[in-house]
Amino acid sequence: MQKLIEKHKVIVCIGTGGVGKTTIAASIAIKAALMGKRTLVVTIDPARRLSQALGIDATAEIVNVKLDGAEDLLFAGMLSAEKTFERYIVKSTKSEEAASRIMQNKLYRQLSSKLSGSQEFTSLLDLLDFYKSGKYDLIVLDTPPSQHAIDFLKAPERIYSLFQNQITQWFSVPSKKDGFMSRVFQKSTQAVLSVFERVTGDEFMEELTDFFQALSVLQDSIKQNSYDSDQLLKSHESSFVLVTNYDKSKLKAANIMDVKLQDRGYALSKIIINKAFPLWFKNTEESDNEQPRWPEDAQLYYEESKKYYGQQSKVYDSFFKDSNRTLGSIEVPQMEIDLKDLVGLKIIAEKYLN
Repeated sequence: MQKLIEKHKVIVCIGTGGVGKTTIAASIAIKAALMGKRTLVVTIDPARRLSQALGIDATAEIVNVKLDGAEDLLFAGMLSAEKTFERYIVKSTKSEEAASRIMQNKLYRQLSSKLSGSQEFTSLLDLLDFYKSGKYDLIVLDTPPSQHAIDFLKAPERIYSLFQNQITQWFSVPSKKDGFMSRVFQKSTQAVLSVFERVTGDEFMEELTDFFQALSVLQDSIKQNSYDSDQLLKSHESSFVLVTNYDKSKLKAANIMDVKLQDRGYALSKIIINKAFPLWFKNTEESDNEQPRWPEDAQLYYEESKKYYGQQSKVYDSFFKDSNRTLGSIEVPQMEIDLKDLVGLKIIAEKYLN
C-alpha cells in the first residue's frame, strides 16, 4: 500500500456491500496522512458510514480530521449531489438568470438528486475539482456497493446522453432561421407534445420543455467534464483497489467487477481481503506448538475453525488461479473488537496496510 500511495494521486475503493469498503477507504487515507501526504477521503455512500467512522459532522462537505501524528493532513468529504449540481450550473451557465431558471425548475429539483447516475456524476465533478485544485497529494474515493459501482463509472456518459442535441432539440422552440424541414419536424413534435399534455397536464409539459431548453446550455460542459473524469480515472495517476472477503459469493461478485474494470480500461492495482480470519485464530495458528491445554469443547471449536478458514483460503487461491491474476493481496483480519472509530482505523492503517 505504501508504494501504491506514493505512486498515485487518486485511489478508488470498490467492492460489494458488507465487506467493510468504507472502513478500508478511511484506513487507506489515514495511512497516507501518516506518511505525510495531504489526503482527502470522500464518499458518495448515502448511509454516511464515513462520517460515523471518523467521528465528524455528516452535514459538512469538507472537514479537517484531527489525527495524532498527522495534524492538518487528513480531510474527509461527504458529497452532496444537490449542492454540487448547483455549483456546477452556476459555473457553467453564462448568467445568473440562466442558472436560476434551471434550479427553480420543478423537474430539475427532483432529478438533481433522484436521476439515475446523478449522484455518481456529481461525485466525479467533485473529484475533478479536488484533483485540479492541487490542494491534496492523494484523494481516496469510496464508492457505493458493486451493483452500483460500474454505474458510477458509466454515470458521465449516461448523463451526457440525456442532454445531447438530439434530445434537447426535440423540445426546443423553432427560430425564424430554421429551414422548412426543421419547421415540419417541429410541428410533428408539437403534435406529439399535445398528446402528452392531455395525458399529463399543461403544467408538466411546460416544466419538461423548459427543463430541456434550459439545460441545453450545459451540453458542452457536461461532455467535457464526462471526458475529463473518464481520462483521469484511466490515467497513470489513478488506481482502483478492490475490497472483498473470503466468502464465495463475494469473490464471484469481485471477479465480475474486475472483468468489467479491465474491459473499460481501468487499472486494478490491489485486492484487499477484509475480515480474512479472526485475529485470535491467526495468533493461535502461528503458535500451535505452544498452545495451552484447552477444554475439549474449546479444542474442538479451534480445530473446526482452523478447517473452515483453511477451506476459505483455498477458495481465494482458486479465485486467483482461475483468473490468472498476478495482483498481490493484503489480508486484514477480523478484530476482537469493533474498529469503527478513528483509533481503530489507525490500527488497521499502521499494522496491516503496509
